[in-house]
Amino acid sequence: MYGVVGGFKAGGGYHWGASAGTERVNTNTITKLGAVTGGGDSRYNFDWNFGTWTVPFNGDEVPVLGYVVSNVTAPPSPAQDLSLSEQTTNSMVLSCESGDRPAEYYKIYRYLEDNKEEPFVLIDTVDAAESSSGQYAYTLKDLAPNTKYRYAITSGYYTSQEESVESEIIAGTTLANDKSRPDINGPDNVTVQMNGSATFNVLASVPAEYSSTRYQWQQRLPGKKWGNIEGAAKDSYTVKSVTSDLNGAMYRCVVTCYDGARTPISFYSDAATLTVGTPQATAGLTVSGTSEGKGHSGYPVYRSE
Repeated sequence: MYGVVGGFKAGGGYHWGASAGTERVNTNTITKLGAVTGGGDSRYNFDWNFGTWTVPFNGDEVPVLGYVVSNVTAPPSPAQDLSLSEQTTNSMVLSCESGDRPAEYYKIYRYLEDNKEEPFVLIDTVDAAESSSGQYAYTLKDLAPNTKYRYAITSGYYTSQEESVESEIIAGTTLANDKSRPDINGPDNVTVQMNGSATFNVLASVPAEYSSTRYQWQQRLPGKKWGNIEGAAKDSYTVKSVTSDLNGAMYRCVVTCYDGARTPISFYSDAATLTVGTPQATAGLTVSGTSEGKGHSGYPVYRSE
């Protein structure tokens, strides 16, 4: 027996789905029986067929067993790369990006951990057509000062009325007063040649009411999500031995401030882009036994004797 179970990850959890069936594959030398079992979330499904072919190996034709997946059905991908920024005493900005399967709309939920029966409370619905880039920013208003809030987003299709699972849950805290926001300058964009190094800096002016400050640099490669850089916990970060795959990478710093009660409040710097160029070629020319003269252009001319 040859068993295969199909499944994939979608945002906030694992969902398994497959069309149940059995295919028998016969070759000159082997017989294998394959079975795919399905179930779980009916929103995620696909059809499959086993197939076989032969490849030459050490002078023999070796059978290879595989399968073909088709008619994949799934709701849009959950929103990704969620962040909360621009905190005030009564508002924050929730930002996110579309996933691999763009949605037609996004629903924003507040997550209430203590509300066991209905932990996700709908705040608003955003039409995906509001952004052609797939990047979205929504201002959350009428919040209480110095309060921690949690949010999640689902993605949906108007036509099929299918919705994704919830995205990751993002948390943020409003400011205690209007003067609590640090002033963060930098980083600047950097252009560097291959194998060179690039340094990004931020300067954070933190109000005296905060007892301590922590820095954490994040990197985002082209087409990828933001992620923390291990060990990058100072107000500057240097990328050493730059390679071509870093061209277009973005860097930002998360400045986390702690009040007297050790409550963390995080603020994001602007994002800077790293541009990687090709090494510049230099050429030198040494001429011996020269004398100086003047050409028709009026510029110095050297001739060799």
